[in-house]
Amino acid sequence: MGLTVSGGTEFPPPAFIACSARSGSSLLRWLLDTHPDIACPAEADVADLVDRATKTARVLDTSQLDEGSPIGSVSEAMAASRVFVEGLVHDYLAARGKSIWTDKSLSNASNLGLLATTWPQAKFILLYRHCMDMVASGLASQPWGLRDYGFGPFAAMSPNDTVAALIGYWLDRTGRMLAFEAAAPERCIRVKFEGLVESPAATIASVLEFIGAQPRPGLIDEAFSAAHDPYGPSDHKVWHTDGISTLSLGSGSRIPAERVIGPLRESVNALLGQLDYELVGDSWGSCGELPQFSLPAMSSVDLDGSPKGSGTSTWSPLGDRAGKVEEPTNVGGRKFGDMAVVEVRIAGGKEVIWSARAELHSASQIVGDVGSAAGGVGGGQGASTQVQAVIVVERPVAREIRDGFKNLGEALKERSVRIYGIGPRNFNEERAWMAGLASLLSRSPDFDGV
Repeated sequence: MGLTVSGGTEFPPPAFIACSARSGSSLLRWLLDTHPDIACPAEADVADLVDRATKTARVLDTSQLDEGSPIGSVSEAMAASRVFVEGLVHDYLAARGKSIWTDKSLSNASNLGLLATTWPQAKFILLYRHCMDMVASGLASQPWGLRDYGFGPFAAMSPNDTVAALIGYWLDRTGRMLAFEAAAPERCIRVKFEGLVESPAATIASVLEFIGAQPRPGLIDEAFSAAHDPYGPSDHKVWHTDGISTLSLGSGSRIPAERVIGPLRESVNALLGQLDYELVGDSWGSCGELPQFSLPAMSSVDLDGSPKGSGTSTWSPLGDRAGKVEEPTNVGGRKFGDMAVVEVRIAGGKEVIWSARAELHSASQIVGDVGSAAGGVGGGQGASTQVQAVIVVERPVAREIRDGFKNLGEALKERSVRIYGIGPRNFNEERAWMAGLASLLSRSPDFDGV
């Protein structure tokens, strides 16, 4: 049985989109709404309306006065809510000349069972996004505080850690969606944000088939010129967009792995694993495996000055070498602080598009073969070169550095340039490293077209 209104008109069953915020639901809405048979308005929060009606029914149900069950009144409240909503939907569909109603409210993810009971024939489009990318988007969209999109309660639970707050939100919404999907797989289709932007035509084709709509060639090209209902909450960027972009893929690579540790990381990885996403490990954001890090031989002393011998140092996630300070020694005629052998990786999303092992100093030079997405990271003779760090540079920022338009300190702070391994020990060394990086990029093969 589909959606039936008081006039007797019957429409196909509705489809509800459930997702975390910042997961591409506005893009999905625009694509579906472009179809000549599908209406997907802004967030109407139908689930909240039904939820409030049933809560009111439970409180005011007179059968409770006789210690009876409120189930009858709750069912009546659901039915009344459905009739009320479907009356509004009928008028909306008629005004737009469409027949299939879809709803993309953020409240859907928290009320999947309620929606499924109220509309027994409804279908559910479960839209997922990698946790770290969702967190990065959440941070970017809420620079003045986590107040919108349902983030507030989670920010209140983690007032000093916005990353943990947003991860808590993602865990809650994603956990609910996965549980519902497991309980009612025949009513659900799983869609990933990554697939939506990388293969939009194929993704939308599968969604249209699932909800019973006819195929629509050219829908992707039409979506950004078609008219859409401008009222109600929506993504702040989609109205100023003229096409689908993959630039946000991998945006969560900037989030330091050490901000997601212990039980929090275990919980995140448990859900990421169920969704076949990349797990969060100590090398998160490095665009590949990390080598064994080591320094040229140097003498080490404790902080009190007592000798500790010499040797190499290995990597820790934080680059921490607690309890020691290093006395620079001459390496090839230069002090250690003036030169470092590192692997530089230019990142396009989560992929390495160009790499080389190089000496960073005032006359930086490549000491290992250049790699690429085809050739692998650190390929060729350079793979045997010992390095003390890996420096990942995001491609747009690499261009800015190369052309002299980027403040390197800002790049390090925002982690569009990020260092793994044994990094600079002070700001003088950091400045020397960054000067060497800029010199290297200014004289390196062009990576724009890779």
